[in-house]
Formats: sequence, C-alpha cells, structure tokens
Amino acid sequence: MFSSPLTIEKDDLDIIVGKYYFPEEIACSLNGCTTPHKWGFVIRSKDGRETNCGHMCGKRDFGVAWNEIHASFKKAEQLQAAKQVLTELLNERDDLFLEITKVIPKLEMALALKSYFLSKTGSTGGFNSQLVNCIKLGGAIRTQRPQTEHEIKNGISAPFVTVNRIKGGAVVFSEDFWNLPTTLSSHSLQWIKTLDPSKILQLNEESINGILKEAKVHRSLLNKAKKFVEDAEVFFSKENEKAFEAVRLFLMRKGYERDKLENAIKEWAANPHGVK
Repeated sequence: MFSSPLTIEKDDLDIIVGKYYFPEEIACSLNGCTTPHKWGFVIRSKDGRETNCGHMCGKRDFGVAWNEIHASFKKAEQLQAAKQVLTELLNERDDLFLEITKVIPKLEMALALKSYFLSKTGSTGGFNSQLVNCIKLGGAIRTQRPQTEHEIKNGISAPFVTVNRIKGGAVVFSEDFWNLPTTLSSHSLQWIKTLDPSKILQLNEESINGILKEAKVHRSLLNKAKKFVEDAEVFFSKENEKAFEAVRLFLMRKGYERDKLENAIKEWAANPHGVK
C-alpha cells in the first residue's frame, strides 16, 4: 500500500522496493521531508506500507540501516541485470552454435590456403620478411622512385612512393590460428551445449558472471575466425598477384632467390586454391 506522506521510524524500514528516475522533480514523501528530486527509491516499512524518498533522504533518516538495505538492493539489482544478459545469451545460443559450426570448415579452408601459399613462397625468407614489413605499413609496398636529372645533379634523394598495396594482409601475422578450428569445435561448441536454462538461471551472481565472461571468450574466438576467413579470401586471391610481384621486383635484391620466387608466384597465381 503506497502512502504519501509516510512516517517510518529508524527501526521500521524493511526493504527498498525499486528505483525511479523522472524528468521533472517530485517531492520526497518520507517523514515530512518534501525535498524536490528527480531520482530516488520506493521503500517499504515492516508493516507493508510503501512510499518514495529522494536518493539522499534514506541515508539521512536511517543511517547504518540504510547502508545495509541499500547494499542488498544493489546486489539484487546487479543479479537481475546479470540474469537479463544471461537470458539474452540463452536466446542466442542456437544461433551462436550454428554460426560457429558454419565458420569452422571455412576457417580450415582458409588455413589450407595459407599453408599452400607458404609452401610455394616459404623457402624464400627474404620475400616473407618484406611481406611482413609491407603489412606493417598497412599493406603499402613502398620503394624509392628513380631519381630525376635535377635530383641527381643536386644530390637530392628520390622520395619513397607506393607502387602497390597488399590486401587482407592480417593473415600473415596469424600464427595462433592453426589450432583455432580444434578450439572452436572441441571447446566452444561443447561449452554452448552445457548452457541449460533450467539450471543456470538459478545460479548466483558470481557463477552467472563467470558464464558471461566465458561467453565473451567464445565470441572473441568466433570473431577472430570470421575475420581471418574474410582476410584470407582477399589475401589468397589473384588480386594480390601483382602486389606479390611488386614485392619481389622492388623490395628484393637481384639474385637466385628473387628469380626463383618469380616462378613460385606464377605457379601459385595459376592455382591459388591448390586444387589438384
């Protein structure tokens, strides 16, 4: 039963029922206070009567008792918020399972493309190191252009220019991806199967937060896998053939290694997916 105004003695406060926010100020109804405020609490006395009080008024009138009751309310509020996020996770459980299931074979194929590419170019260490340098520059292949007569005459160095750009180069740095398909299938999918709504919604806040933390890990793994697949589709495509050739011509010293790489790039470009 809501009463306004309402007098509640210090020892008669029972619980905080809820919290409110209003765009316009309202008056506090506790113990004749009437302080105007925009946010506060609905509180209940031990005899079941309810009223509203401003966010500063409860502490003033009830002291230590208010601190304890407010702490209990805040804890319940946090638990409810965690359960809401958990409910959203449970609603997305099947979609998440399906999304991971679909990305695993795509990831395996992308890693196979990387393995095939490295088998063609991996013996030329100079190429790979130059490739990494370019990726660190956002994929830009930069070299000094030939000097003009004016620059030669006056001892001026020619500026560096971008002659091509490598696309999807993030796959070059993805050494931790080789075991990701196994991690997704043996860990992430199995974890999702354990999400039983009838059990986990009854857990305490600490346990629920542990589940939500674990969910973030698996979502992160999924996003990494999707990004790798997207980058691989671009990197291991014929679009990059000219870029790889530019790395060979402009960034590698003349010699056996550079000459050998010319055929390796051509062989890869003729069959970038390694289809036999």
